[in-house]
Amino acid sequence: MRRLGTCLGVLLLVVFTGCNDDDSDDRAKVSSSAAAKPAKLSIHPVVGIAPGVNAEPSRPGGVVLEDPDRKQVLELGPPELVASDISSARAEIPDNSVDWLIMLDFNHQGDQKFGELTAAAACAEPPANQIAIVIDDEIVSAPVVQVECGKQLDDGTQISGGFTEESAEELAERINRGR
Repeated sequence: MRRLGTCLGVLLLVVFTGCNDDDSDDRAKVSSSAAAKPAKLSIHPVVGIAPGVNAEPSRPGGVVLEDPDRKQVLELGPPELVASDISSARAEIPDNSVDWLIMLDFNHQGDQKFGELTAAAACAEPPANQIAIVIDDEIVSAPVVQVECGKQLDDGTQISGGFTEESAEELAERINRGR
């Protein structure tokens, strides 16, 4: 696996929301029903916790969305990466794992943007130390960037957790069609 362990052996593992909760079943149904539609993917900085889903974002181009993992509403800054920053998405099972992942590879511009985004998040206080992966206007993951302040992640990332082979391949295909 060529895109792992690029920053002091630290890997940003983007966790797709809970595989055993009731919400994941609902999201799987939404994903399955949207199989023919290209996925609209964006990656945002987390600005803060919002008082509710109807709150107005404090920054132009920002958005307020619910984080189903943490059962809270997050204010997100404008997207810093979009589908055109991704060179490919693929489903795979890494060595020493039994779980399906979606591997995202960025183009040169996407690598730079992802590095800058994760470097800023690495030095921020919670919740701004998170980034949000948004697909079709829903947060699928808002992980904490776990890298030393002053460092950054680049060379791609992954979305993991709760995927079957079929659902991982379907989402990777939708992301590729949305590029």
